[in-house]
Amino acid sequence: IKFEQFHYILRPAELFSGDILLAACTPSREIHLLLADFTGHGLSAALGALPISETFHAMTAKGFAIEEILACLNDKLKRLLPANMFMAAQYVRISSTLDEISLCNCGMPDILILDRNRTRIKTRVKSRAMPLGIESGFDFQESISHYQAEYGDRIILASDGILEATNAAGEQFGQSRFEQALLNATGDDGSETDQGFENALHIFDRFCENTPQADDISLVEFPCLACNLPSWDMESILGSDEPGIESSPFPDDEEESVEMPAELSLLMNASNLRTLDPVPLLINQISQLAGRPVPRQGLFVILTELYVNALDHGLLGLDSALKNSAEGFEQYFEEREKRLSSLRSGHIRIHTRIRLHEKGGQLELELEDSGPGFDMGDEDGGKNALSGRGIMLVRQLCRNVTYHPPGNRVTLTYEWDNPDQE
Repeated sequence: IKFEQFHYILRPAELFSGDILLAACTPSREIHLLLADFTGHGLSAALGALPISETFHAMTAKGFAIEEILACLNDKLKRLLPANMFMAAQYVRISSTLDEISLCNCGMPDILILDRNRTRIKTRVKSRAMPLGIESGFDFQESISHYQAEYGDRIILASDGILEATNAAGEQFGQSRFEQALLNATGDDGSETDQGFENALHIFDRFCENTPQADDISLVEFPCLACNLPSWDMESILGSDEPGIESSPFPDDEEESVEMPAELSLLMNASNLRTLDPVPLLINQISQLAGRPVPRQGLFVILTELYVNALDHGLLGLDSALKNSAEGFEQYFEEREKRLSSLRSGHIRIHTRIRLHEKGGQLELELEDSGPGFDMGDEDGGKNALSGRGIMLVRQLCRNVTYHPPGNRVTLTYEWDNPDQE
């Protein structure tokens, strides 16, 4: 992945580095960043990099959540690494709207968020989880912080190598000098160039001078700017130059169908809802039933938006208006975790019907939750109906989207042309 303004430096202490930096995007254009620091440095510390990279990229591409990816990485490292090795990590998820950030710090220095002009540190995220590979089965959910960002906010990740670096007198660079270097690093030409990052490195290098490097050094700055968002592949998502057309591109003649319709149903009870994300599972099952490439990106957007709406508003009764302020945003996720952990009844049912044709495919989907429903406004979608802004894209993607009174059941039809192999 190439980001237009993504600044980072990785300086290994030896030929091989124990620090690794990974970046990937989900099908819904969320950005995931992982900065990891294995015990020690050199070849022995770099041994875990390959399996971690493969798992991270595979799970992100399928749309898994932070806690699920971290849990899988943790269990894999517990199996692979010697007992005296582990991996500290900083994990960041940035929403496709650039205003929602989820962060998890596992035994690393503070994650910092600066304002756009690098004039102040807006928040620090301290370590709330143990490094990965120490204890299998660790639940990362409660260790994740949620932050409402402003456009241009800068996320700073760093390994302890930069904080513990020393000068000729044996003094450590330290947290205070590090933060001052970041805040005093704005270039003359403004905040949207790499000048500030380079200036911070210059301050660090001037402090260390020619002192031998004792540990791997990593520093990352990711600005929340539109230029860093991957573009929507609208052709593969929409599967047509005319989204929302009323006439079906598929003939009624069953003999022209490649296969008879396949159906898939999933019932999530309260226990499942507390612990599982059904979206990656459903997409994989749909892909297997189809037996040919399907538009995973479009399916991910549709299923995620409908499922989250049903869970958050239908079963948990959350009010999306809470997210209108920074304090309310954090409160929203705290309340969500609280209500989800105490959920003891209720269910979400998802039923899909997949029909394949020479020209592509069709998905008919029905999603229903056992909640009392919520006011959907008029047929075109009222304020509550659009509580997840992605629902607007869902309406664009699908031939039809209908919420049925009292608002706890939605049906839709999604059609696509044969996509390229993903």
